[in-house]
Amino acid sequence: MTRTLLYSGFVLTGIVNTVLGPVLPWLAARWSLSDAAAGSLFTVQFAGSLTAGALSGLIASRIGVGRTMALGYALMGLGLMTMTASAKAVGIGGIAAAGVGLGCVIPLTNLMAARLTPARAAGALGAVNLCWGLGAALWPLIVATSVRRSSLATAIVVVCILLFATIVPFARAVFPADAPNPEHDQAGRAVSVSLTGLAVSGACIALYSGVESAIGGWVTEYARRIAIEATDDRWELAASIFWGGVTGGRAVVAMWLTRRWETPAMFGGLGAVASAIAMLLAAPALREGPGVSMVLAAALLCGAGLSPIFPVTVAAVARQFPTRLAGPMVALGSLGAGVLPWVVGAISDRRGSLAIGFAALAVFVVALAALQAQRVGIFRLKPEATRNPR
Repeated sequence: MTRTLLYSGFVLTGIVNTVLGPVLPWLAARWSLSDAAAGSLFTVQFAGSLTAGALSGLIASRIGVGRTMALGYALMGLGLMTMTASAKAVGIGGIAAAGVGLGCVIPLTNLMAARLTPARAAGALGAVNLCWGLGAALWPLIVATSVRRSSLATAIVVVCILLFATIVPFARAVFPADAPNPEHDQAGRAVSVSLTGLAVSGACIALYSGVESAIGGWVTEYARRIAIEATDDRWELAASIFWGGVTGGRAVVAMWLTRRWETPAMFGGLGAVASAIAMLLAAPALREGPGVSMVLAAALLCGAGLSPIFPVTVAAVARQFPTRLAGPMVALGSLGAGVLPWVVGAISDRRGSLAIGFAALAVFVVALAALQAQRVGIFRLKPEATRNPR
C-alpha cells in the first residue's frame, strides 16, 4: 500500500515538476516576458525546491516522512492555484510555493522507493520515476487540449484537487527508516572517500536535472519557432514526446535493469543525449516540416537517453549514504533545474537564437559524463585498501 501511494503521488509530482514548460508561451504572453524572464520562472520554482529539499531530511526526522510529503503536496496544490492569478507577482509567488512542495516530496520519495526494494534499488527508482514521467508526458497533452477549449485554468484546478486528495493518505502513511549500511561506520580515509563521492554524486544529480529541465522546458518553444511559417502544428507534441521518451526508458529500467548493468546503461544514455542535441542543432537548417520532424525525433531520443541516469545515480546515493546526507544531494537536482533553463533563455536573448542556447547544453552533457566517470571510480575504491595503502 505504501509503494502504491508513492507511485500514484509521483504521477502528480511529474505534472507539477514540469508544469511550466507547456504553459510557458501562455504565461509569457500573459505577463509580457522575454526569454530570459521566462527562463527565470524555472529558477524561482527550483530555488524553492532546492531550499526545501535540502531541509527535507531534517524535517522528516522531526515530523515524519509521511507528514513531510503531505505538507509538500499541500504546497503544490496551493502554489498551482495561485499561479493562475492574473497578477504577475502573485503568480510568481505561487510558482515558488509549488517549488517548496516539490522539495518536500521528490528527495524523500526517491529515497523511500530505493529502500523499500534495496536489492533492486535502480529498478525501483526506475518504476517510481516512470510514474513521474507519466505525469510529465500527460501534462503537455492536457495543456494543448485545454488551450484549444479555453479551459487551461480548469485543468490546473483539477490537478490541484487531486494534489489535495493525497494529503491525508500521506500524513497517515508509515515509511521505512534508514537501512543500515556498514560503510557508514568506516573510519579514516574511507570517510574522506565517501564525502568526495557524496559531493560528486550531488553534482551529477544537479547537472542531470538541469539538462532534463532545460530540454523539457524549452523544446516546445524551440519546435514552435521552427514551424512558425508553416501550418504544421506538431510542435505542440514536442514536450510530450520528450517526456514520453523518458517514461518509456524508465519502464525498461524498472523491468530489466539490474545493478550489474547500471553503469553501461547510464553511459549509453549519455551518448544518446549528445546525439539528440546534435539533431536539435541541425533542425533549424531544415525549417518547417522536416525541421519539426527532426526536433520530435531528437526529443524522443533525448528522453530515452536521459531515462536511466537519474535512477542509477540516486540508487548509488541511497546505497552509500543515510537520509540526512542523501536527501540534500537528491535535492541538488533543483539547483540544476533552476539554473540551466534560465541559462538557455539568457543565451537565447543575448545571441538572438534559441539554438545557441541549446548548444550550451552539449557542454553540460560532457561535464556530466566526466563527473559520472569520476563517481563510478570513487565508489569502486575499497575502504580497506584506502585505509591501508601500500
